[in-house]
Amino acid sequence: MKCPHCKTPLKAHEKICAKCGHTIKTARQKRRRDLILAGLLLIRLLLTIGLTLKMLKQHEKI
Repeated sequence: MKCPHCKTPLKAHEKICAKCGHTIKTARQKRRRDLILAGLLLIRLLLTIGLTLKMLKQHEKI
């Protein structure tokens, strides 16, 4: 495995690059981050749809 920042070869268990100090994330951390981001995106989408419907209902009342 190589450091994504400076391309220095790393040992299998190393989490921090000795040369540049870059932190290497594990696959589990990346998966967790992706799930959190997907969840936030879904919440944002639902809020947008909800607000749009609310605005349409208010527009019909007038």
